[in-house]
Formats: sequence, structure tokens, C-alpha cells
Amino acid sequence: MKRSDSEDWAFSFQPLPRERAQLAVEVRDPEGKKVAGAVVYFYSGRKLVGRATTDESGNASVCIFPMAGALDLHLTSPGMEAWVSDLAVPPGERRSLTVARHSDRGRV
Repeated sequence: MKRSDSEDWAFSFQPLPRERAQLAVEVRDPEGKKVAGAVVYFYSGRKLVGRATTDESGNASVCIFPMAGALDLHLTSPGMEAWVSDLAVPPGERRSLTVARHSDRGRV
């Protein structure tokens, strides 16, 4: 497809709401290797507010909106799991964390 010089381009900008939080998670196994295909669930209280699956580099990200209070993270992958409780992420912030999964089904 050939672009003509008469084409008009339009860009729009929409600011993100202040009440959201951006979380990036890196998942590693007990030996420190990155884990692909792990599923991370994000809870606010007992309510599921987000879910992400790690890519081939062991990374996943999620945007939580609206963000209110602390989060609990539940990481699962075949035969292993981990929990992170009371993760405080103020609205409007971006947070990165590394979660090491444990084969004994213990808590992080």
C-alpha cells in the first residue's frame, strides 16, 4: 500500500486516571531462573482485581483501576506457588517487584 502525501494524521492523548496503579512482576524459581507461563493473581481484599501471565522472560504487568489499599498477589505455576501479602501501591504509582516461587507451597 502506497501512502499519498495528502493523508492526514491525527494523534490523540488521553491522560491515565490518578486512581490507577501499574505493577510489573518478575517471577523466578528457587534457583533464580526466570519462569515463563506463571500466572499471577492480584486481589484487593477477597476480590480479584487483576490477572497476568509471565512471558518467556518471566515478566508480567498489570494495570489496576481503581487502586485502593493494599494488594495480595498469588503466583501459581505447575507444582509451585507463592503469596505476597499487603503490597502497598499508592494510586498513580508504578511498582516493580521480583517474586521467587517456592516448591514447598510456602508463602513469600
